[in-house]
Parts: sequence; structure tokens; C-alpha cells
Amino acid sequence: MCKLFFSGNMRRIYTLGIFLICGLLLISADDCESMYLEELQMSQAQAGYGQGSTAPTVSATPVVAAAPAAIEPAAADTSAASTAQQSNQGGADSATVAAPEAPSASTGADFLKTIIGKEWKLVELRLSGKSLFLDRNKLNSEGAGDYFTMTIDNSRLSGRAAPNRYTTAYQAGSNNSLTLLPVVTTLMATSHDPERLQEREYYQYLAGVNSWKSNQKTLELYTTDANKKEAVLVYSN
Repeated sequence: MCKLFFSGNMRRIYTLGIFLICGLLLISADDCESMYLEELQMSQAQAGYGQGSTAPTVSATPVVAAAPAAIEPAAADTSAASTAQQSNQGGADSATVAAPEAPSASTGADFLKTIIGKEWKLVELRLSGKSLFLDRNKLNSEGAGDYFTMTIDNSRLSGRAAPNRYTTAYQAGSNNSLTLLPVVTTLMATSHDPERLQEREYYQYLAGVNSWKSNQKTLELYTTDANKKEAVLVYSN
């Protein structure tokens, strides 16, 4: 019987059965181990939660929730400090608000109203500490009484040089500043240079004007010559 059992097909069936039984046992062992580990982890987690464990899943929520509460008081304190500072500076701030603004630069008639509408005649040129005087009586006798004259209106400055007529716009500002735009002239030939003051030199002085001063009777235009030396054109009315 035993020989018959362990021979042929029966032996193969028996061997296969043994392998199946062993496989089932191995699979069961792996499943049991996995189940044991999962159950152990769940038990540890439940135990930790109940005891206030510092595991990340437990402590993360309080930290996130506490952040806004920490920020809001800080913002409130900053606002309170700002309010207190404004309150302490109330007097100074009020004075600053109430203080008038600096006046803007005046132009045209606002600044030149004392000299507008009058004819001004050049009587002196001051240059490098020296003065060149023009004798107006002599010029009148020579028929050149209107040479080197100037009239100012609300926007333009015009007059006669020697002998051409000229005109230019001007820009007046604060602190008696004055700037003349390029001069436009007629094109008559020059035949007379009073006191050797040439017409082209006069135009150069006008081009360099930067400020003015007047005392009702005289008008002074502060300028520079072609070499950037300071000069003054002095007019009388």
C-alpha cells in the first residue's frame, strides 16, 4: 500500500498538496504580521491623542489657530501707537496744515508791474569794475535819441538798438529773476556806435540777462558778456 501510495500519480498529488499547504501558511503569516502592525499603530495613535501627545497631527492645529490671534493684537498695538503719536503731535501737525504754501513764481506784470509801460533809455554799462556812460543829450543832438532804448509790456520787451529795432519775449520769476528769449531784429546796416557800444554787443548783453532791479527811476538788468563776465545794463526813464 505504501509503495502504491508513493508512486505514480499519487506521489505527484501528495507533493502538490504539501506545496499548497505551505503556501497558505506563508500567506497567512504575512497577513497576520501586517494586521498586527496596523493594529499596533492605531493603538499607539489613540493612546497618544488621549494623553495630549506632541505628535505633529495633534500639535499642528493649535499652532495654526494661534497665529491669527498673535497677529491681530500686534496690529492693534501699532494702530494705537500711531494714534497716540498723532495725538501727541497734534499741535505741530495743526500748525503744518495751517501754514500757507510758498508762493509760486510770478511772471509778467505780476513781477514787473513797476517798470511796465515806460520807455527805458540805456545810460550806463558796468563791466569789470568800469562804467561806460551814454550821454543822452548828445545822442538827442545827433538824432539818435531813441538808440538803446527799451519798452516792456505784459509779455514782451522791445525797443531800438543802433539803429535796428528789436523785440523778444521774457520770462520773469521769483527773486527778480528774468530770462529773455532770443532777440528778433530788423536788418538795417549799422553806421553809428554810441560810445563805441556796438549793436551786436548790446544784443549779447540782453541774451545773458538773468535778473533785474528797479527803484522807479532806474532799471538795472544783470547779465554777462560774451566771456561770461558779470555786467549791468542801467536804464533811466
